[in-house]
Amino acid sequence: MYQHHNWQGALLDYPVSKVVCVGSNYAKHIKEMGSAVPEEPV
Repeated sequence: MYQHHNWQGALLDYPVSKVVCVGSNYAKHIKEMGSAVPEEPV
């Protein structure tokens, strides 16, 4: 997992608050699920 460091290289202890995933085949999955494409990005 990625660890944050300050400009001097010291490890910073930041908690993981969320995981964000991006799919290049998003439109294909929407079609497979029979869903409508949202007007605004999710």
